[in-house]
Amino acid sequence: MSSSTIPNIVLEANNLNYIAMMFIRCFCFVVIPLGTVGHLMSIYVFTRPTLRSNSCSMYFLAASIVGLMHTCYILPMRMIQSAFIDTDPGAHSVIFCKITWLALNSLRGLGFWLIVLACGDRYLCSSASTNKRALSSVHVARRLIPVTILIGFIAYIHVPIFFKIDIIPATQKPICYPPGPPGTYRIVLSYFHLIYFGLSPSFCMLIFGMLTLRNIERSKRLAMAPSINLETAANQNLRKTNRHMLRMLFVQVLVYCITGLTFSVALIYTAIIANQQKNVFQSAQENMINAVVGMLSTTGPCLRYNITIGRRVWLRSSCTAIYVDNTWYSSDDNTLPLTGISYTSGFDPNLGDYRDFQLSYDLVRDGIHTTIVGHIRDWYGASGISFHLDTGDQIMTNIVPLDMDHVRTVFPSFCIEQMDQNDQRGYFTFEEEMSGDDGKHAGWWNSSSKVIRSGIQGGHVVLFNLTQQGEGDILVLSSFSQFMATSLSQTNNNILEFGVIGSMLSISANYIHAMMVFLCIKCKKALPIGNDSFWIDLFTQAHYWGLILYEQDWLDRQTIDFLPTRTDINLGRQWLISMGEAADKIGLNIQYCMSLPRHILSALQIPRVTQARTSPDYAVHLDGKGQQWTIGISSMFADANGLAPFRDVFWSTSLQPGSPYKPNAEEVLSEREILIATLSTRPVSPGDAINYTNAQHIMKCCREDGLILKPDRPLTMINRLVSDWAFHDGVSQGELYSTRTNM
Repeated sequence: MSSSTIPNIVLEANNLNYIAMMFIRCFCFVVIPLGTVGHLMSIYVFTRPTLRSNSCSMYFLAASIVGLMHTCYILPMRMIQSAFIDTDPGAHSVIFCKITWLALNSLRGLGFWLIVLACGDRYLCSSASTNKRALSSVHVARRLIPVTILIGFIAYIHVPIFFKIDIIPATQKPICYPPGPPGTYRIVLSYFHLIYFGLSPSFCMLIFGMLTLRNIERSKRLAMAPSINLETAANQNLRKTNRHMLRMLFVQVLVYCITGLTFSVALIYTAIIANQQKNVFQSAQENMINAVVGMLSTTGPCLRYNITIGRRVWLRSSCTAIYVDNTWYSSDDNTLPLTGISYTSGFDPNLGDYRDFQLSYDLVRDGIHTTIVGHIRDWYGASGISFHLDTGDQIMTNIVPLDMDHVRTVFPSFCIEQMDQNDQRGYFTFEEEMSGDDGKHAGWWNSSSKVIRSGIQGGHVVLFNLTQQGEGDILVLSSFSQFMATSLSQTNNNILEFGVIGSMLSISANYIHAMMVFLCIKCKKALPIGNDSFWIDLFTQAHYWGLILYEQDWLDRQTIDFLPTRTDINLGRQWLISMGEAADKIGLNIQYCMSLPRHILSALQIPRVTQARTSPDYAVHLDGKGQQWTIGISSMFADANGLAPFRDVFWSTSLQPGSPYKPNAEEVLSEREILIATLSTRPVSPGDAINYTNAQHIMKCCREDGLILKPDRPLTMINRLVSDWAFHDGVSQGELYSTRTNM
């Protein structure tokens, strides 16, 4: 090379270096203020109340915060290091060198991976699988984001180990090399950047994007509009928000993929040629490329049915499933795929006209296809939606049954969840004996609540808004048919499932069961309607004795402990119906005792059942083990089903020596016992020992001719205290009852 050429090369090299320096300065002066404002605006947008409950916006919010840190700290440091001479703080402090490049590399990679999480969230949200959709939640996002940030910094923990201050041989000046110290580590770091920063996020974004598009296409093919249009403006706004999130995500992914891959490839190229001999012009070209690429690298849906009240989603559906041949088939894993949706209308002689949305599922066993149909009926004349499952034309048997606290068919099913921080709903439910009084409980409606503790002993669930203190809208979730063979059950994943009791060995062909979700608007109370010689002989003889009321006791034990009633799908109903028909022929009424909620519901079809026990045994009270007289809540259940509540016997005299109860057993408020019995609207039943009856007290309940002075409806708990019971997680806040008499 001639001596005259050398100055020209040096001059051109100096020009390129100057251009690179000015590019960095201009780039930073533009990007820092714009980026700061942009990230602050993004943070403002994603913290709005309308987006706080959207998990994807949480990932965008985290990415915006990381981007703000990168813009306000890393970019100024890069500008000082690369665009001004002799001003690199890292060249004079090894600690600053290590910390700066650890932060730069970690924050730059975190932006990519947070967008990957957003892509994954959109895939989960658009999935037909309930379990996958459940992962698309703010609850999950709040845990994943800090874990991702921690992993992002751990991934670059090697930077402070290997980065150091080197000396430039030509100038003997200290420098903290941005791509890392020369040598093997720089090459390894470059490939690490390519994998961690370039290829892996881009690949994950691509995969999640393709899966999301596939889910969207599936949902279009099975689009349910206008069917199951139980969603109102709230759901439309949710879908609109999801579409906006997808558009934002597409733009972000495109930018990140281009800048990340370009930066990673440039780093590898630089590392490979690092040991090659280059003249000053080639070095300047390399410097120019690194400046441009380095700066550019810093820039950077669901098939379901919901139940909505007042523009708020109260219940989100889960999967449909059936357990047959000792195997679970579920819409969640596509072993029970949804193959079609149709719409018809119909008429019921009791409830009137309805719209019927039919969800058809394909059950394949040993090559044989069975169509399972779920019906969702929207009743014009009733504030309710009923769910009916037709199990198809094949007998469904099991050799290995489930237990009686779970279900073997699932339709419908709903997530037990708190929708967002403004969702303050409570529940109460009836469970166990005495019309569900023994196991009744209440609490907050969220994922930590054990709403159904025992399927076989459980009853319907009442769901309401705690902020309205029981005076607003209420949902009642209850069996609608086959009361002795169906249950509500709760899974470990906090899914409320309705279906046939798990211990039933066989489901007959064309078997249909139903559940009702009844809306009580402004607290209007209602619940859904739904040749045995032994009974004839028994009741005929009893009538001859002068009996006018037959009490069927121990209903719970006969249902739970008797194997045939747990395994034969028709036997439980047949037993109760036969009893009722025989009583009707003879002219006897029936009182249920130790009844489970399913027995009370079954009584809807048995007019001769007129009353039911709604309290524990009086002995519980005398032994000091509980307040047996507190029947205000269980009376609500009995009364709603047309049954009069019975609170058991009582003492009209405080002390009765020789009783079989604890020593010195005492009734301290006998007049209260008489009052509760009177206002319950059913028998006033003194249970005194001989010669211990206080006739003066007892006759306060009736006229001289014995007519009991009862109200028109039973004594029940006021709504405010029911709401407080749930608000305080099942801890009673007292007893305050009301009743009504029309004069």
